[in-house]
Amino acid sequence: MSSQQKQINALVSLLGDEDINIRRVARNRLKAFGAPALNVLNEVVYSDSEGRIRIEAKSILEEIRISSLLAKFERLQEKEIFDLEAAVLLLDQVAYPDLDSEDIAAKLDQLAESAGELIANIKDSIKRVEFFNHYFFVKQGFKGNRDAYYDPQNSYINCVLERKTGIPISLSVVYMFVARRLDLPIFGVCFPGHFLLKYVSGNKLFFIDAFNGGLILSIQDCERFSQRMGFELKRSHLKTATPDKIFSRILRNLIKIYQQQDDQHMLTNLKEIFYDFI
Repeated sequence: MSSQQKQINALVSLLGDEDINIRRVARNRLKAFGAPALNVLNEVVYSDSEGRIRIEAKSILEEIRISSLLAKFERLQEKEIFDLEAAVLLLDQVAYPDLDSEDIAAKLDQLAESAGELIANIKDSIKRVEFFNHYFFVKQGFKGNRDAYYDPQNSYINCVLERKTGIPISLSVVYMFVARRLDLPIFGVCFPGHFLLKYVSGNKLFFIDAFNGGLILSIQDCERFSQRMGFELKRSHLKTATPDKIFSRILRNLIKIYQQQDDQHMLTNLKEIFYDFI
């Protein structure tokens, strides 16, 4: 056994010490070791080690994981154009540590490939969207989750893809990711209380309600919709939402849900990683 390995093992044993200060020093030194310590800590988590040691090891691994996600998100923010798809996949990994981002991207690619075969020869804008809607909402079965609207899984893209159900913004985002792969000019709209999509190309402009089966709406329909919801429609309500604004809205929705559930663990992690967007 190497000298380094002996040091790591000794520090791991100190995680079971009754003195909190000794445990704190051991935690910090183990984190400083990096990868060699991670391997040992992972083994401890899945071993029959003393309960306190296992709990401390699991906590250290979680701290390292969250720090890693924070670093990835900070690098994402440095890019000139905010990558919404990359951001929501990082958000998914907060709740689902074993998520394979490449697998999610492959699922979106497959959806786009199949949908593309249906709309390839259709020239009319509305017809293209109608055929895309039929594929997305009828053949694939995506729908709004009316029975469990405030289930946090509705806000995670990997869950939406797996369960084929979500809330307006998450369904819209999946729809938009697939549409983007097909060069369909579809964008998000942060409509008050109900996220929408809009199709903009030349003199063609109409809106799409992903939560209600891809219902196509005119501006007049949006006006009636706003009246039913109790507010007067303003031009700003129909503006194209920037990717960072869409991500912020997804995040704030999740924060509200976890606040209602008093899930302090998830609230702490989300606020630590995405503090600039809350």
